[in-house]
Amino acid sequence: MTITTATLRNRVAEDLGIKAQDQELSDEEAGKLEARIDSITAHYREKGLFWWADSAIPEAVEEGLSMVVCALACASVRKAGQGHEAKLEVGLAMIAGVKPSAKLETLRTVYY
Repeated sequence: MTITTATLRNRVAEDLGIKAQDQELSDEEAGKLEARIDSITAHYREKGLFWWADSAIPEAVEEGLSMVVCALACASVRKAGQGHEAKLEVGLAMIAGVKPSAKLETLRTVYY
């Protein structure tokens, strides 16, 4: 199963404390977060850590990805220095833990 970028954006906004569950984000804040999500995803996709297509984020990485985005986007929404930056390493480790292996091994019969 997957989640969308909009779902991730709302989760990050709630984690950063700029959105309550029963309210919508302003267009300005939503735009800032989406731009940061896009640039963060592009950066880590280039480094080989992120493998999914845009707006098809695996549910298994939602927690880790929201931590990464919170850590890297907190300054752009005036939430820096509140402990969000410390989530980066933990979030990256969580994502790396569920990354499918690029190395596929074939079954080989050994005769004696």
